[in-house]
Amino acid sequence: MICLDLKKDKDAEILLNYATGLLAPAQVLELEQHAGHCSSCAKLLTAQREVWTALDTFSVPDVSVNFDQLLYARIAAEQQQALWARWWKRWFVEFPAWKPALAGAVACAVLAVGLTVRAPHADNSTKQASIDNDIEQVEQVLEDLEMLTPQASSSRM
Repeated sequence: MICLDLKKDKDAEILLNYATGLLAPAQVLELEQHAGHCSSCAKLLTAQREVWTALDTFSVPDVSVNFDQLLYARIAAEQQQALWARWWKRWFVEFPAWKPALAGAVACAVLAVGLTVRAPHADNSTKQASIDNDIEQVEQVLEDLEMLTPQASSSRM
């Protein structure tokens, strides 16, 4: 027998059938013999038995007598609140959507401050020299392109 892998549907189904007693007796014997030699499968079967035992011993708590009345009263109280109060409660108390947005804003602010502080500041004379060099390079490239491209009028003749 191959070790049980719960990521595979077939193996998960075998384990479920084993737990519920629907597995064929020959397969039960094979699985238990394999678990005797394989520690990971033995741990899996032990954990599975513990879960089923816990589920069998679990007792559901009783519902109070006035549960329905309390539930409908709470629903009515929620519906009587103003629309803005319900919106505020939903978006800022129950589902705090602003927390990730605040974290992102803080991260952006820290990044902006860090880039501003670390950015090198060049003086105007260096910038002007750089611009002059760039213009000369662009002019040179344009002249080279004019020389390399064939003339449209000469190619049509």
